[in-house]
Amino acid sequence: MENDPRNESRTSNNHGDAAAGSDGKFAFDNPKYECWYADTEKYEAAEAKYWFRQNVIGGIGIVVSAVTLIAAIIAAVIAYKAYVASTHAVIEAKRQADEAKREADAADSQIAVAKNTAEHQLRAYVYVIAKDDWMKASPAGDHAFEARLFLHNSGQTPAYKVQFWKATFLTEFPLKSPLPTGINIEKGNSILEPGAENMIRHYLPRPLTDQEKKDLIENRKAIWMYGEIAYDDIYGIVRCSKYMLLGIGQDGAAGRFYWYKDGNDADYCKKRPF
Repeated sequence: MENDPRNESRTSNNHGDAAAGSDGKFAFDNPKYECWYADTEKYEAAEAKYWFRQNVIGGIGIVVSAVTLIAAIIAAVIAYKAYVASTHAVIEAKRQADEAKREADAADSQIAVAKNTAEHQLRAYVYVIAKDDWMKASPAGDHAFEARLFLHNSGQTPAYKVQFWKATFLTEFPLKSPLPTGINIEKGNSILEPGAENMIRHYLPRPLTDQEKKDLIENRKAIWMYGEIAYDDIYGIVRCSKYMLLGIGQDGAAGRFYWYKDGNDADYCKKRPF
């Protein structure tokens, strides 16, 4: 641009680097340049005022930034504490829920135990007992011997729909094959009261031969007496028991019988076996 004082050659004088225009005035005297002043002291004062203002503004900015940073830190701390508190609350809530569940499970378990205990204490228990352990000669003489056993209810409540089967066999000893089961079944709806007994008679329906007597005495054969009982307890649950005895080392007219190591069990069924 023509006649622009900024393009004029500079002249060294007491005004420093200020240039003189074509009109003979320095730029300090030109009102078009508002940031320049003819008087050096005014210039320096204006400059000092400018930098003071810049420093103040910068300081305020720094303070504002610091305050903002501190506020952000405080907010972060508050948020973290809130997070920690909420996490602890969740953990505590879960712990309390787990504790409540454990207490509920314990209560259920105690109820189940109490119910089971009551059932065991009050239910019927029917099994076979022997009041003596001797096989005796038949009073009527129509068979080789007779052994008397008893169905006994040792429980505190009646046994309902009592059914059983029994069997008596003269066969090998020791056993090499299973004995027949489910024969001579006596069904009905009989009730066996607490402490009551029903007699079961085991006998062979014929006299023994001399060879059978010898086999018994020499322990090659045995007289097997066994059977099974089914009944309902007061809770409507089917219960079962079975028994097995044998007579050995005798001539069949009279002698001792024993409980066998196998074939005696109780409460093994879920439904009536016969």
